[in-house]
Amino acid sequence: YFAHRLAWLYVHGYFPEHDIDHVNGIKTDNRLSNLRESSRQCNMQNQCMKSNNTSGIPGVCWHKAAKKWQAKIQISGKRIHLGFHETKKAAAAARYQFEQDCQDWHCDARNSTLKAIEREFGGEFAQSLGGTGYEVDKKD
Repeated sequence: YFAHRLAWLYVHGYFPEHDIDHVNGIKTDNRLSNLRESSRQCNMQNQCMKSNNTSGIPGVCWHKAAKKWQAKIQISGKRIHLGFHETKKAAAAARYQFEQDCQDWHCDARNSTLKAIEREFGGEFAQSLGGTGYEVDKKD
């Protein structure tokens, strides 16, 4: 058994039916305050950014053939193409806007995307996405 599952059993008295999610994304941080019961889908959505991500934004990459930034997302095993965009900022906005509009996308994954956008483009742009219903330019 993994240490986080044993910790859960010890404190709560039962093995969780589903996954145990590490809130901060650090698999070795098994403090009880960092553990929560989670569905597999939620746990997958809350994964840390992949090490081969070069854009700094989850679901945004440079598409060599199109010579544009591509936005995409995967939900329930289905990859959804969110368009090609002239700028990385527009692709990031498309990804974030889709997350906000999609009812199947839940958990804390939205927050991690917004944090990545804030790191990459600064707080002002991230704030403009977070509360104003930012619309992506449909010409991208």
